[in-house]
Amino acid sequence: MCPLSRFAVIGDTPALPHGSNLIVKTGDSSLVPLQNRPGKRKNTALLFSGLTVTFIKQFCFGIWLTLPLTVCLAVGITLLGQAVGRQEGWSRFDSFYWSFVTATTVGYGDIKPAKPKSRVLSIIIAFLGLTLSGIIIAVAVQAATAALNTHR
Repeated sequence: MCPLSRFAVIGDTPALPHGSNLIVKTGDSSLVPLQNRPGKRKNTALLFSGLTVTFIKQFCFGIWLTLPLTVCLAVGITLLGQAVGRQEGWSRFDSFYWSFVTATTVGYGDIKPAKPKSRVLSIIIAFLGLTLSGIIIAVAVQAATAALNTHR
């Protein structure tokens, strides 16, 4: 009897049927339970479980729900950045680049607004960027919580 006849093969990784321990193929073609592999963490089994799939589904659903708000914030950031760029005499690309760097609070400092009105708009862009980042992080945390609660 073939030793692999009881295994379902997913890509290069053979795995036992649902509910069994994860088995991996080693370099010498022998099968070793994941927890017995030297130097490998036991948490790797989570990657092959439904936890990852549930997280991705929940995350995509959350992004879909918040899409109107996130698109409005992104458009607002872009338009305000173009307004600042027009006042400062920057190119459209430089204005978009600056607004993205400001909204993500990276702030390289290679392009800086000099006029007071532009500086006020840069503060508004930074707050809009923080709001946008916060929404995406909140969706990710909610998706992770829902996935963990589903697979307990």
